[in-house]
Amino acid sequence: MSEAGPLLRAGSTISIVLWLAALSVPFGGFLADQTKRGEAIIVAGCIAIALLTVLLSRSGPVLPVVIAVGIVCGLPAGAIMSLPARVLEPKTRAIGMGIFYTAFYAGSPVGSAIGGKLST
Repeated sequence: MSEAGPLLRAGSTISIVLWLAALSVPFGGFLADQTKRGEAIIVAGCIAIALLTVLLSRSGPVLPVVIAVGIVCGLPAGAIMSLPARVLEPKTRAIGMGIFYTAFYAGSPVGSAIGGKLST
């Protein structure tokens, strides 16, 4: 069997994180809004992701850890995305959110490229 088989399986397994994050990001924002404890959700979620990432690199059964990462990784993201709207006044919220999302989406590919370059 060629190398594509294991690589395809690894890619498919890790894609579970993205599918679950698509559900957990809105839930993280909802949870932050309902509990009024967005900062705690951000901190706890980031610590949980770090611990799960370490566990992923050291555990035998990968699938349960990947599922846990997918569920947990969206919680702080949802809370983080709600922060600008909380601090911006209504009259400047539209332009502020525009600047925030421009910086966020412009920084995402740049940060990924830098991370990839540093990992090699």
